[in-house]
Amino acid sequence: MAAKAPFYLLLWALTLAACPFALAQNHRSRSHPKPIVVARINSNGIIGSIGRPLGEVVTVEGTAVDDTYTRRKEDAGKILLRIQSVNGKRLKSEAVLHFVAYNGEESKKPSVGTKFKYIGFETGGFSGMPESAFVFIPRVPTSGYYFTTSFVILHDDSGGK
Repeated sequence: MAAKAPFYLLLWALTLAACPFALAQNHRSRSHPKPIVVARINSNGIIGSIGRPLGEVVTVEGTAVDDTYTRRKEDAGKILLRIQSVNGKRLKSEAVLHFVAYNGEESKKPSVGTKFKYIGFETGGFSGMPESAFVFIPRVPTSGYYFTTSFVILHDDSGGK
């Protein structure tokens, strides 16, 4: 057993020496995620904030709120949907999405505080302006450049709720 002691001591020292490199590699991969290729998005799809693939037609229920609910710059002046259930199943945590009527009719906009039941789909895209754009154009107010989603209403199924 005494003859194996130097071997185990060496093994222990090498393990300790390798730990910082393993931890650094793990940290690096989390702080710099690999970019996603558009072709992969088109073939795999994206799961949205409501837990369903973007573009899948679903029934959502919840309450309409205004920008004071989130107090986020990107929500200023918008009607938001606090979605609490999808296809009759309660979400673990609500999703808050921008209201978008399919044909853009403002008359269909819900009043703040009203309950809703809508049939539609979540869609997404990039919003804002990348910081590097201001090298070429005058600066404008922006909340950054980010991917966001909204819920497109195809039919109001509230039935007077």
